Amino acid sequence: MKLFYISILNIFLLLLIGCSHTYEVSKYYSKDNLYNEFNKSAQKNELKIMLTNDSVFITSKGAYILNDSMVLNPTIEKVGKSLSLININKASYKDHWKGVLPGFLIGMITGGALGATGWIYKPKDESGNPPYVFDKSAATIRGALLGAVVGSIIGYFLGYDYTYLFNP
Repeated sequence: MKLFYISILNIFLLLLIGCSHTYEVSKYYSKDNLYNEFNKSAQKNELKIMLTNDSVFITSKGAYILNDSMVLNPTIEKVGKSLSLININKASYKDHWKGVLPGFLIGMITGGALGATGWIYKPKDESGNPPYVFDKSAATIRGALLGAVVGSIIGYFLGYDYTYLFNP
């Protein structure tokens, strides 16, 4: 029964790897601060933009906000196609490197727990039979290391989502 509870806990921890943060423009006291933060982070990222009419498109070269409009795919001269913020429902992007740390930690905990329960590493003797003594500490360390590596890779691919809600 103990193994069942540990398995349920591990599944729950794996679901937490994909993290996100949402900024709602209407809840900010100063829109200028939010726009400056958006401009710093979103200029170099691939953005997914959803309009108020539910159409979605992706910009490959980022965007920035200027005078209540969003300039898409800006060039060096800060010129690009612009949209009014009134027509934009939300804009989101992923930071892949920020997903590595949560993936590392959750993977390490999950792998260590699975190693301690014997799911990952069960040594066998020369004849292929399980030994009489199971080295729980070695299995826990090996499981934690394997879980940290796998969790980091999964965390990188899932990333950390940032979403800016302009007209929710």
